[in-house]
Amino acid sequence: MTAHSYRIEASDLVRRYGRYTALDGVSFAVEGPAVLAMVGKNGSGKSTLMRLLNGWEKPSSGRITVGGRAPYDCGKVLKDMLFVDEKVEFDFTLTLGGILEKCAFMDGRFDLPYARRLAAGFGLNLKKRQSQLSKGMRSQLNIVVALAFNRPITVMDEPVSGLDEGSRKLFYGQLVRSQSENPRTFLISTHLLGEFEQYADTFMVLTGGKIAAYDAREAFETLLVRVTGLGENVDKVVEGLEVYETKTFAGMKSVTVANLIDRAGKKFAAEHNVDIRHVPVNDVCTLLGELDA
Repeated sequence: MTAHSYRIEASDLVRRYGRYTALDGVSFAVEGPAVLAMVGKNGSGKSTLMRLLNGWEKPSSGRITVGGRAPYDCGKVLKDMLFVDEKVEFDFTLTLGGILEKCAFMDGRFDLPYARRLAAGFGLNLKKRQSQLSKGMRSQLNIVVALAFNRPITVMDEPVSGLDEGSRKLFYGQLVRSQSENPRTFLISTHLLGEFEQYADTFMVLTGGKIAAYDAREAFETLLVRVTGLGENVDKVVEGLEVYETKTFAGMKSVTVANLIDRAGKKFAAEHNVDIRHVPVNDVCTLLGELDA
């Protein structure tokens, strides 16, 4: 299958571990190709969702499918997916160069010359073994493998963990290149968006095992607004709306609410010098995911 023919779909997905509910009625659909940023703090359900997607566990109830098939114990689905995180262990008897060669032997889609070039770009010594790598170097190796495999669905958990600025920029640039030359679906999990936000086209925010928001970039760019002005005037504009954040300073007030201010509220704001502007995507995800700013 091509990336275009893959549809990832979850319907009322629930995963329980004893009395603990890690995912609670999650529903969504991803049409490839896409770069989806999955955002949430620890315990939000990101890791559980990735385990279900990668066929490592079965749902307690509900359903998750890839191309219409449940991924659990389904080789036809799993051969077109790849998952990498900081815990992935490659053959400890091989050097990094040997690991890349083995990947190419296992799957004809693996681009060995590209993998070697990207490894050189990161400054990885292909004569070393994985056990000799620092945390940042392990992340670099994971990125090389993930991008070179060219599988229709690639899932990456915290891929820039431990990377310096130069390595992060190299990853982002190669991600853009990959999507341009071979469009596919990337699901990239992170607890902080930061600079990665500009490279994603779809966002999913998880909190408490539920999806707080899931949509394309265009929707996230207008999802929340920040209303700023004299306190009493701001209160008038946002009256009746759910408040996500409030800040006060020197008699002024700034309140973040859903972009649901009606025509009368906007008219009042214009007449009383109250500023209304969209909240950046990174801040939207931070607020909805209850993350540390």
